[in-house]
Amino acid sequence: MSDIIKFLDVHYMEALELHQKFNITKKGNWSSLVLLNEISVQLGHVYNILFPNKLVDETGRNIINLGDEISDVLLQLINLSKVLNINMYEIKYLNNYNYNDISGVNILLGQLTEVIMEMNQLRFKKERDGFDSSYEFAKDRLFKIFLIVYNFAKSNNLNIIKEFHLMIEDANKFLNSYTIKNNQEFIDIYNEKEEYIGYCEKDKAHQVGLWHRTFNCLVINPRKKTVFFQYKNMEHNGINKNKLLEITVGGHLQSGESISDGIREIKEEMGINICFNQLVDMDFRKCNKQLNEEYIIKEFQYYYLLLKNIGIEEITNYDIKEVFGYVELKIEDAISLLEKKIDVIEGKIIHNNKISKILIKRTMFDSAFIGDTNLFLKWLKFAKGNIKKEKTEVM
Repeated sequence: MSDIIKFLDVHYMEALELHQKFNITKKGNWSSLVLLNEISVQLGHVYNILFPNKLVDETGRNIINLGDEISDVLLQLINLSKVLNINMYEIKYLNNYNYNDISGVNILLGQLTEVIMEMNQLRFKKERDGFDSSYEFAKDRLFKIFLIVYNFAKSNNLNIIKEFHLMIEDANKFLNSYTIKNNQEFIDIYNEKEEYIGYCEKDKAHQVGLWHRTFNCLVINPRKKTVFFQYKNMEHNGINKNKLLEITVGGHLQSGESISDGIREIKEEMGINICFNQLVDMDFRKCNKQLNEEYIIKEFQYYYLLLKNIGIEEITNYDIKEVFGYVELKIEDAISLLEKKIDVIEGKIIHNNKISKILIKRTMFDSAFIGDTNLFLKWLKFAKGNIKKEKTEVM
């Protein structure tokens, strides 16, 4: 058992980190049921080599080639324990369990799958002799599978600590290659009732006209009574081809993300860490527009307000390829400009970490936000307590 604890000391955190990195390749959440499927896939590779079948071609492979597959099984078991809130180090209490015949793993995996399905309310619950809860039973089966697979590798002279390290290296090489080859962003798509139907590339969603979700947030400093707008980089603006003032933060939700995950955009675009519960729910728009033959907007747009005492000098950690800079205006001035009471106002802009003055005209705003719906104006007044939240639909 001491060598297994040593293995965990070396690779436990590394396994969790690798699992997190693989989020860029996934299309949904790593639930316990999904991890069970992944374990079954990897064990299938192991069984194909150990128990040859003419229907499966594994020519030329034998036990000494199993290091990667066995390492992957252990990796998924570690991450399954994390999802189930099981302390993997408690495996040491199975010190007397020395069974290492891997042919028995399929029975244990079946039992583990059954109890996890019960935990997810997909099967009727039942009591199990010797166990006080389904959690304890799941822990027992998970640990036993881990021990059998580890002991099997050890008994066949596989240095599993080394093999696991090689698997980690190969996985990171794959992720690097995947990142290079898959710069395209994937987003979830929905029907008109906002029922999930799948995923596709973001560009394809706009080309074909598929419904998807966006997260948007207007940031206001309540102490200084100022509002921040994003000055979009013209090179990143595929529609208007010029710099425009837009909502402080906005972007597409990536495949697998929930609405609350949209706070990632605030971190990426402003360098601010916040919790979702700090946001004020402002608006929901169902937007259906065709801007040109190649760009169709079919979006479920979620809008939020963030009240935070932040200075423009603190907004320094943003992607200059996407954002030219940020503009800070007095709320009163912004309202007067949007209501066409004045033609120009003075504000501050931060660009390349330098702050300077800037004159702002109404024509510098993105028409999508100051058009018929006047979203900016409505939210600014709401921040002052002058109007109530309401739902808006743009068709």
